[in-house]
Amino acid sequence: MALFDPWTVHPGCSCSEAMGGLSGTKSDDFINAAKARAEAAIQDNQPKLTKLEKAFRHAALRRRAQDARRAADDHRAKPNTP
Repeated sequence: MALFDPWTVHPGCSCSEAMGGLSGTKSDDFINAAKARAEAAIQDNQPKLTKLEKAFRHAALRRRAQDARRAADDHRAKPNTP
């Protein structure tokens, strides 16, 4: 069971839920909503997003690719000795 991280916005989660019932500033709410929309649109080939949402989506795709490369490097670096 994963612990709840109040700073992570999950797709389908409103900003007030992510902040534990507290709402940030209007700018915080706007950014969190854009981040959530971008994360939800990762699987789409050509999603219709704003520039901010596209930037968050691009960053999330880069993070996923980097994590995949790191995982592959970890498996190759370990020797297969008993």
